Amino acid sequence: MVALLEVAIKSSLAKDDFPLIFSQWLERLQQFDFEILEISDAHLVTLSQLPTVRDHRDPFDRLLIAQALSEDLTFISRDGKFAAYAGLRRQWA
Repeated sequence: MVALLEVAIKSSLAKDDFPLIFSQWLERLQQFDFEILEISDAHLVTLSQLPTVRDHRDPFDRLLIAQALSEDLTFISRDGKFAAYAGLRRQWA
C-alpha cells in the first residue's frame, strides 16, 4: 500500500522516472499477482521505534522499512541508506 501511495503521488506529478500512469501500475500488479500489504498497527509501532538516520527522513521509505521489519520481509532497493537500519534484510537491485 505504501509503495502504491508513493507511485500514485509521483505519477500524478508526471515524474520522468514513472513512465506509466497509475492505473497502468495497478494493472501490472494484478497481471503479476502481487499481494497488497495494508498498513497495520504493528507496522506503525515499528515505524515509531525506528532510529533517526542522518539524511534519511523520507516517510515512504521509513514506512516501507517498518513493514519489512514487522513482516520479516526482504527489502529490495538501490538506496545505500537502508543499511543503517539494524535487522533489515536487504537485497540490492
